[in-house]
Formats: sequence, structure tokens, C-alpha cells
Amino acid sequence: MSFSRLTQLILIFISVLALLSIWTGGIWQLLWRVALVCLIVLIVIEKLSLTNAYTIKRCLQTAPLLGERCTYQLTLTNQTSQMLVLASQSAYPETLEGEQPIQAWRIARHSEESRCFDYLPVRLGKTELGTLYLKQLGRWGLCWWTRQVNEPLEFCVQPARLKQLPIINGTSGQGQHKRCLPNASGGELLDLREFHYGDNLKSVDWKATARRGKPIVRRFEREQRLEIVLLIDCGRAGRSYIGGMDRLHHYVNVAAKLAEFASLQGDHIACLAYTHEVLHTTAMASGFNGLQRIRSLLSQLSVGNETSNPLPAALAVKQLLRHRGLIVFLTELEQPEADAQLLKAGQLLASKHQILVATLAEPELETLITHPQDTWLYPYQQFAALEYLQGRLASRQHLQRLGLSVIAAQPADLAQQVLTYYQRRRAFI
Repeated sequence: MSFSRLTQLILIFISVLALLSIWTGGIWQLLWRVALVCLIVLIVIEKLSLTNAYTIKRCLQTAPLLGERCTYQLTLTNQTSQMLVLASQSAYPETLEGEQPIQAWRIARHSEESRCFDYLPVRLGKTELGTLYLKQLGRWGLCWWTRQVNEPLEFCVQPARLKQLPIINGTSGQGQHKRCLPNASGGELLDLREFHYGDNLKSVDWKATARRGKPIVRRFEREQRLEIVLLIDCGRAGRSYIGGMDRLHHYVNVAAKLAEFASLQGDHIACLAYTHEVLHTTAMASGFNGLQRIRSLLSQLSVGNETSNPLPAALAVKQLLRHRGLIVFLTELEQPEADAQLLKAGQLLASKHQILVATLAEPELETLITHPQDTWLYPYQQFAALEYLQGRLASRQHLQRLGLSVIAAQPADLAQQVLTYYQRRRAFI
């Protein structure tokens, strides 16, 4: 319970009467006591007459995906015959982030009102929408009466998905981008579908086009498919936050999008998570079932407390890949001494396979270096940032000398750059 502004004004008035009674005595001593008793009685009556004849409903508007803005709807229904004045505030758990302003509601009698709110899932797995705090203004506007809604609205946060097919650089036609679609010209016939902009004209089935009255193309099953292995570092270095989430969850999103796009191309994919040992792995598979296994594995990942060692994972990959394939390491680049095991893993695999090391850039450190601050601690911070970034650069150069490709990008750009690399190199692996 909390006093409204009206009650606060009444209390100030009663206090003035009490001060007058101290100075002058007489009838003022009776007046302020009577006024205070009347106020207390009215508050008690307001509490007893308080009704909870309103319903609260929360429902998700969009599927909760990791690192993407989601929406839920809050609906309040007034079942009474008088105006309902409320204030609400949401309290999200640690697994969700979102603004928590106080919302004011004025709901007419026998009516309802709905509002939508955004939140950001920052961790995988099962979670709840959190607690909703409400306070209702009494009949006479004397007090706000609180109510807490703990009705569990549970849901499971899944890795992100592709919103649209990636677009390769270049234009065709009247300056329009051309989609990168698989145009197989050999192999067994897979199925027929409608013609889309960017399809090869040689794949048009003219007989089916004549029968259906619209352009139809043939899709062929590729005789040779690329094999891809995604290696995700679950070591303690992935616990540090960047862009609102820890690093591991950014890598999970990149792996989910790459797996989804590769499955659309008909490639075989496997996924492996590791720390100082192999934690989880999926068999090499393609299509919807293979993608679902990978997404199920990704949904279970969490940051460990051990220092990562990619060598056991590299040995497992060597046994898994029988032919030349693409290996994607999603890991942190540190000082050359700390990345010695990653260098050995690269040496072990680079002779036969194409290897990509994808890591997150450090925009905060780069900003710290380029934007001087007028504090006594800044020179020490700048020196530490320079030393760390130079170590990362040295590790990157060592990997590139071994023939490994390295991509370092900010969280918003890493997935797109990895997909672009996959598109460009796919035909040459």
C-alpha cells in the first residue's frame, strides 16, 4: 500500500491543524484528531471495498529467439461497473532484458485494454516472463493497493534463425540483387517448383510450365555435397559479455544460421562442442532432421569453467571427416601463448581441409584507444588494451600463415560475414 497525492495533501492539512493546536489549543486539538480518525476509517473502508474483479493475461506475440527482440502482449479486462485506475511494472529475470517503465492504465467499465512490450532473450533454455507488479487506486483515490502476479508463463529460448536468404555481391537485371540459389545441373531429379528470380533458365521444365500455365523449374540432387563441421568453444573465455550477451551465445547464433543455410544447399553438417574435451557432438547429416539435431545440441550449450583446448576436438573431427570439407572454429583469439593449442589443431587439419576461425572483435577496446579520456587511469587502460589487441593480431597472423582463414567482426556482422565466406568458397572446397 502507498498513499496517493490526495491522501498526502490531507495529511499535510491534518499536520497543520495539529501544529495550530499546539500553539493555540482549544478546538484545534479536537479537529485534527477527528480528521485523522475519519481518514483512517475511510482508508479501512476503501480497503474492504476493494475488488479484484479484473483479469490479467499475458501471451507471447513472437517466438522467443536468442538475441532478437521479441514481443508479448499484456491484456487487462475491467469487469466492474466503475473506472479502473492501475499502474503496472514488469520485472524480468536474468535471462531476459527489457525496459521496465511504470505503465499507467485507465480502463473504462466492462472493457479491456491491451499493450505490447519488447524484451530481449540473452540466454538459451527454459525461462519465465517474470513477475508483474500492479497497484490499483482505491474507490475514493486515497491509496494505491498493490498486487503481485506470479502466474508462470514459461517458454524455451531457441537459437536464432535466418530471416532471409543471404545476398551475394553483384547485380543483375536493372540493378537488382541476385539471390544465391543452388542451381544443380546434374544428378538425380529431386522435385519441381515455381520459378524464382535468379534461377538458371536451363533448369526450366517447359512441359510442366505448359501444363501449369506458369514457369516451373527442375531441382536436382547434387552428386557431390560439401561436408561441414562446426566447432563451438564452450570454455570460460565465452563468459564475457559483448553486445548484451555472452560470447558463447553469439557463437551459437552464428552456428545456427550457418547450419540452416547449409542445409538449404543440401550439404552435410555436423556440430561439436568442446572445452578441454569434447562435450557434445552430432553425426554428419543433411536436411531437416540433421538441422533439428544441431539446433537441439545448440540449445543445451552453456559456458564451462575450464580453459579450452581444441586439440581433442580436432582429433575427433579428423575421424569424422573422410573427405575434404569445411571446418569452422567459433572461438576466442587471445595471446599467441594461449592460442598454442589452436595453432596445433590448425596444423593437424589444414593439410586436408579448409579451415575458418570466426571470432568476435573488440569494439570497446578499439574505442578506448581511439577516444582518449581525461583520467589518471586512462594511460594504463590504453596500454593494456593495446597489448591485448596486438596479441590477438599476432595470433591471427600465425593462423593465416598456416593457411587458415580468420574472420573477426562485431556481433551484428559476424554471422553475415561467415555466410558470405561459405558462399564464396563452397564451390572451391
